[in-house]
Amino acid sequence: MKRPRLFLKTPSSARERAVFSHGEDGEAGDVGCIVDAAGCSQAEKEPLEARSSFQTDPDALIARVAELYAWIDTELEADPNLAGKCQGCGQCCNFEAYDHRLFVTTPELLYFQHRLNTRPVRTMTGGTCPYQEQNRCTIHTFRFAGCRIFCSHGCEEFQGALTERVLTRLKALCVEFELPYRYMDLKAALKMLEEKEWVQSIAH
Repeated sequence: MKRPRLFLKTPSSARERAVFSHGEDGEAGDVGCIVDAAGCSQAEKEPLEARSSFQTDPDALIARVAELYAWIDTELEADPNLAGKCQGCGQCCNFEAYDHRLFVTTPELLYFQHRLNTRPVRTMTGGTCPYQEQNRCTIHTFRFAGCRIFCSHGCEEFQGALTERVLTRLKALCVEFELPYRYMDLKAALKMLEEKEWVQSIAH
């Protein structure tokens, strides 16, 4: 099925890679970058800079992301036939086998870091989400937007439309809190969180 923009099919051809990197509308950086073998593109290795009102009121951003996730869940519950019902098979978390990749944004990553608290960040060493254990999500209560929206049994048009609305809100949060907007592959994102450099550039 067609993936929403938070879950994208792994590109195979040169043309697919170009679209995957720059987005259907040609706006470089809107959809993200192809990561290298180490899990991070050169652009993504650069420190994220921000003036950031997140510095003065980080709790406000955390609350807003929580509200957004609650809104997503409400939208999905409002029309379960279109949203699809998770069967708990864990297949969509095996990105390599399912031939797709999860993309996440700056506000989501800051929220994720906050909810992890003192737990260490797990990096991806293979093609499966490192937070999946025995086909179950260990971060289910604070999973990313793409994980909430995508369902292999759902309607692709519904998921795509909801994804666009969510991305608009996530971009608005970046503007409101003066954060750099990034839209990156989960593997690269977790690697940056582990290194802590980009979070420190925002939080301090």
